[in-house]
Amino acid sequence: MKMRLTTAIVVIGLLGSNAFSYGPAGHHMVGAIADRRLAKSNGTAAAKVNFLLDGLSLADAALLPDEIKDWDPAGPTLLPRLKSHPRIQQELADFWTANHKMVEGQPLHRVYHFTDVPVLDQGKYADGTIGRPDHDIVHLIPFCIAVLQAPDNTENERKITKSVAIILLAHYLGDIHQPLHVGAQYFVEDSGHKVKPTNPDKGGDFFIDEGGNNLNLSLLKFGTPVPTGKVLHGYWDGTAAATALGLMQDQFKSAHPGHAQKATEGELAQEFADLEPVEWKLSPQLNVKEWAEAWANDILPEASEAHQRLRFNVKIVPKHGRKEAVGTAEEIKAPDGISYRDWAGKVAMNEIHKGGWRLAALLAKTVK
Repeated sequence: MKMRLTTAIVVIGLLGSNAFSYGPAGHHMVGAIADRRLAKSNGTAAAKVNFLLDGLSLADAALLPDEIKDWDPAGPTLLPRLKSHPRIQQELADFWTANHKMVEGQPLHRVYHFTDVPVLDQGKYADGTIGRPDHDIVHLIPFCIAVLQAPDNTENERKITKSVAIILLAHYLGDIHQPLHVGAQYFVEDSGHKVKPTNPDKGGDFFIDEGGNNLNLSLLKFGTPVPTGKVLHGYWDGTAAATALGLMQDQFKSAHPGHAQKATEGELAQEFADLEPVEWKLSPQLNVKEWAEAWANDILPEASEAHQRLRFNVKIVPKHGRKEAVGTAEEIKAPDGISYRDWAGKVAMNEIHKGGWRLAALLAKTVK
């Protein structure tokens, strides 16, 4: 996660919070839904995207921004899926090289995947400054849009070409629809060393939980919290995404009772490309470059609830030569009676669905 560059001490690990967002399967599904939506709604834009991606699908392109993390710190090597796409390989290598410098304890290209809006006193992205640097995902999405809207592949300091812009957007649309890639919990330690959540925009020293990477998650089983073996952020990356894809299978089966076999990814993608998500559209008054901030605001209630459904037991301890907020996050019985697993899976399914539709709409609007 990101740190305030003023008076507070915030701790950042090398891997940070940006592991794999919804995991490869979740990102692939966002891209697969967008592939089908774009082909159906704007054939011209779909053909242009296909040309810029050298024949790669949006589903496959969506995986690349996480795969280049494996280049840290040694440098670019050939990605197997790009063996037949040398131009894309080279442009990604140039992007990695231009964005490999360390910022807030991480290579810059990793920091682009998230923002850290405080979830306590949940408001909007523009309500404060903490956790919202000018190189977060809310800023990088408009940067990629500007590249796509430019008349040609004009050079920029980030080495984002039109092809790389599409690759990044295919991935970032999954990231910005993952609650813990947008909202973060901050903590304060009082004079008695009691640690409690805080809103850092109100001032004072604070510590961040690395987007849930420092919090070991326990979920209720027969009323007792049981360790999941995962950190909070990793749970959303993996288990919540897997639950979401399972729910998509259930929904497909209900809609197609005569379908004997488990739906393929292509069948699921087509099903959800044909089914319009609830409340996915933004105000028509918004400029396309304002969409990223609106998307962040849209998911902040889920980011806040993802923390409200938990009880934290946190200490401020030395780690990596600094102080970090480290501890546990335990599920508490929710007033609605819905388990954390079921609630998170439903949120993830809805957000993957919206992410696919919004990616297609964004590319239809910007790729000419």
